[in-house]
Amino acid sequence: QPVHRLQKAGLNPEHLSELDACWAGRAFATLAAKAATSEMTLSEVFHKFTSSQSKLGGPAFRDMVRDFLPDMQEDRVNRLLYFADHDGSGGIDFVEFLRIFGVDINGNMGNEYLEHIMSRLHPAIGRRGGFSQVFGLEEWNTRQTVGRAHAVESLLAVGVQLTRREALELSARFSVADEFNVASFSETMHHCAVSGFMTQEWIHSLFHRIVSSVHQDAQGLGEKLSVCSDCGTLDRHQLRDLLRRFQPSLKDGQVDRVYAFLCASSDKAASRAGRIDLGHFLRTICQATL
Repeated sequence: QPVHRLQKAGLNPEHLSELDACWAGRAFATLAAKAATSEMTLSEVFHKFTSSQSKLGGPAFRDMVRDFLPDMQEDRVNRLLYFADHDGSGGIDFVEFLRIFGVDINGNMGNEYLEHIMSRLHPAIGRRGGFSQVFGLEEWNTRQTVGRAHAVESLLAVGVQLTRREALELSARFSVADEFNVASFSETMHHCAVSGFMTQEWIHSLFHRIVSSVHQDAQGLGEKLSVCSDCGTLDRHQLRDLLRRFQPSLKDGQVDRVYAFLCASSDKAASRAGRIDLGHFLRTICQATL
């Protein structure tokens, strides 16, 4: 498909036509290696170039490539963008970014990629009734297993837009002899949440502090909400700016996890487009204090 879109756009001249998906894969691997030596997390790399947008658009993608591969020719940078933007949407969100740069030499999830996926699954599984409901367990116990194929379909049905490849890898990581260990999966998910300060308790504590601050300074709420877009939604950067008005010490990684939590807990189309509905945000933070 990238090659087809390049041809359609008139950007597939003969001297570049041999630069296929294998070439793009090698280029992405080189970029990932360069990013790894920059002492920045992938989240920090991504948000360094996204400005106020929740997606890495064409100009930002080109800036990122030039930052790490300054000698790459312009026509090759443009070609690489088409391979990065698989769906042709014109932008790359953070999950898509991780799918490109967050894998090891064998194509398996790196730690940051895995942690982010787990952080998205964590609230979504809870919202759907927990592990017993998601995996169809009659009762929960620490030795509970399900068939690996069943686990794959259950993970895909959670609703956080996992790819089948991601679901297959998660199922493989926690399976022995084609039996998926639900308890081990649950424990690892909890550890990922704790390592990112993304437990339910931490999020509710943060939301409680926000509501308490609003109660103390109700007149200042309008100013704090001025970061919202005119259509009543928040992208990731607007959410960061809003949260930091209440807790300035929040790190980017913590903002990412709150953002993932809010996206996963909403069925609204806005969240699927990478934006948080302001009404959903306000309802969620208030529920945490009830």
